[in-house]
Amino acid sequence: MRIHASNGKKIKGIFGWPALHTRKGKDVEVQPKLETIFIDCGCTSAKEVEKLGIMVGDVITYTDEFFILNDRYFVCRALDNRMGGFMIAQVAKLCAQQKKKLPFGIYFVNSVQEEIGLR
Repeated sequence: MRIHASNGKKIKGIFGWPALHTRKGKDVEVQPKLETIFIDCGCTSAKEVEKLGIMVGDVITYTDEFFILNDRYFVCRALDNRMGGFMIAQVAKLCAQQKKKLPFGIYFVNSVQEEIGLR
């Protein structure tokens, strides 16, 4: 998303809420609430957020493209899935380039199915 800061800057950010597969114990069943979701703009302190000009109540808009968050983090929707597909494609490419005969058939497949977390 983009945070439209009061000072006119557009700061990139992402929703902060632990993914279902990273939660443990009783936290697995917890659903996000307005009070518990936050926007991560890549800062490590309140002072750093203030330096960016972000204020409570600033407008946000949604974006879906790849970007680098605060000159530190690569961000985009389904980045892990896209990277996995890229790695599989690179292995297939190397196998084709080396033209090595294998004593078996090989199939390269990529599929993603994640649990939504609504029960």
